[in-house]
Amino acid sequence: MKLISFGTTFLSLEELTLVLTLLFVVAGFLIVIGFRKAGFAMIGSALVLALLPVFEPFLDPILTLIPDWAFWLLIGLFGLTILRWVLNIFIGREAANSAIGNLVASAIKGVITAPLRALRKFF
Repeated sequence: MKLISFGTTFLSLEELTLVLTLLFVVAGFLIVIGFRKAGFAMIGSALVLALLPVFEPFLDPILTLIPDWAFWLLIGLFGLTILRWVLNIFIGREAANSAIGNLVASAIKGVITAPLRALRKFF
């Protein structure tokens, strides 16, 4: 009961239908004004959100077997994927790949240098 029940905890059925309606309207608007890829991606996201309660009994036991650190790693990767998708829309593929690469490189550098900075305070 990690991620799947998290979404249904904060959204009731009425609110979920409102969110889905809003997603479909915005996706249709994006398709009309020429952002076809973004519109169809938003429709796909809305369909996944709509079908999530159907697949909850099957995915919930699998997600409970995953350790917490791996679960949060998957959430972080999912967040980076969504950030790359949004950046692709606004600044282009190459710039988005460069921005995500710099972000990941800075995060890895921070993880590696954090113990060294902690040791510096003692000496």
